[in-house]
Amino acid sequence: MKCDEVLERAHDYFDRKLAAPLVEAIDAHVEGCPSCGELWRKARETTCREFTEFLGDYVEGSLSAERRRIFERHLSICKMCVDYLASYEASIRMARAAARSLDERTIEAMPEQLVSAILAARRKPG
Repeated sequence: MKCDEVLERAHDYFDRKLAAPLVEAIDAHVEGCPSCGELWRKARETTCREFTEFLGDYVEGSLSAERRRIFERHLSICKMCVDYLASYEASIRMARAAARSLDERTIEAMPEQLVSAILAARRKPG
């Protein structure tokens, strides 16, 4: 097994989605490869699930220095979490832009408009 194959399967490895023979091949490679061994050590510092638990704090800048380093090491090896972070940040930007574009009268009228739209949709023949 080559380093790029190990990295390609890292997410599924840590999510325990790989068959035993593949896990054994990865473990053997990691044990004998200094760079992949270091990568695996870093990867074990935090899981993708833990990554999502700290995502808001990371974006807000409120993580401790050590937790931030661990978080960023995870980002350095997990493309899926990099992509997830990018979509999370894009969602925040869109929500803020939408909030800035609404005036107070629009916000106050929303519940009434929403109820009217739902009732109108229910009256339409399906």
